[in-house]
Amino acid sequence: MRPAQRKFSLAGGARPVALIAWLAIVGLLALAAAVTWQGSGEAAFPGDNGKIAFTTDFASIYVMNADGTGQTRLTNNPPDPASDHAPAWSPDGAKIAFYSDRDGNPEVYVMNADGTGLTRLTNNPATDAGPAWSPDGMKIAFYTNRDGNDEIYVMNADGTGPTRLTNNPASDAHPAWSPDGTKIAFRTNRDGDHEIYVMNADGTGPARLTNALGQDAFPAWSPDGSRIAFAPSRDSNNEIYVMNADGTGQTNLTNNSGHDGAPAWSPDGTKIAFHTRRDGRPINNEIYVMNTDGTGLTRLTFNGNWSDTFPDWQPLVATPTPTPGPAALHGERGTAVLTEPVKIDKEKAISGLVTFTIPQPDTNYTATFVSTDVLCRGQMVTDKTTAGFRAICGGNFRDVTIDWVVIR
Repeated sequence: MRPAQRKFSLAGGARPVALIAWLAIVGLLALAAAVTWQGSGEAAFPGDNGKIAFTTDFASIYVMNADGTGQTRLTNNPPDPASDHAPAWSPDGAKIAFYSDRDGNPEVYVMNADGTGLTRLTNNPATDAGPAWSPDGMKIAFYTNRDGNDEIYVMNADGTGPTRLTNNPASDAHPAWSPDGTKIAFRTNRDGDHEIYVMNADGTGPARLTNALGQDAFPAWSPDGSRIAFAPSRDSNNEIYVMNADGTGQTNLTNNSGHDGAPAWSPDGTKIAFHTRRDGRPINNEIYVMNTDGTGLTRLTFNGNWSDTFPDWQPLVATPTPTPGPAALHGERGTAVLTEPVKIDKEKAISGLVTFTIPQPDTNYTATFVSTDVLCRGQMVTDKTTAGFRAICGGNFRDVTIDWVVIR
């Protein structure tokens, strides 16, 4: 059941019906335009494709299956719903971060994948928005105007340790963490026009990726980190573009007269979800999905007067049958060569890099690992002879055995 639409009132008695209708349309158009810039960038974390989270009516967080079925409401604040925006799945697919004004001003929150366990992470009289998880699930980047203008901050996943990453009189927003955790893409107008930049994860080394008239926003990394989707307005309306991670090869995927925004890659890297107003209703966004080359366009939501925006795709951990193989583990414990299972005595989440020797360089391999007691996922980067595998685990690591494996 969809939430009740927001009520508009005009002081001073009755007004002509035409004027009331015109003012309502103008107000809704302004709201639709505003939400275009009050979202977040995204990073697609590798894995199987899970559910899609999205915002409905600029007010509530929903989830649905990847084909649009099973739409389920997760947040609800009757009788006058708060504005819950920009859901962002954690790398393990277990939590959703978002921002909400339910406590009077926009703050960053987190909840479980089923909507339970709601927790407020920020508590500041300014606006905190656009949460984006780090690939290891330990940090959340966001943007805030607590310093007088929009800047990008990062905090621990429990809300502690907020740290400012950008320091510029311009507006820096829409952070999106690269899948390897080394970079953050973001939107900024520090050169006079809104462009996509990338910086190191500690805020150093900002570099401009786009340079075109119009406003470029909502960067979204592909799961392998090789490409970035974004939503520019350089074609007289917003479109979905994709470019290489260094800014080259910028290509328009949508090429439609309707507004397209907020791209989000599927965890398997084959699809891009986005919201659009291409269906003829100027104040109504719907969620669509397409192949990464712009083909295979499919509409997922059909919600009439309610606007569905800011999709984000849940990563699910694949569970292949393991075949043991040699590996080397590099992480907080130093370096150890592994030919047998290793015990990691840790009580916090870690991330490591596992390098596999490929017995047959011309054969395609998938690197993965298994554990019965902790939730783990990862990303593989290959060359001709090795596969580098960034492993992200969450849970209690005391006396847990992790088998690193290679799957053909």
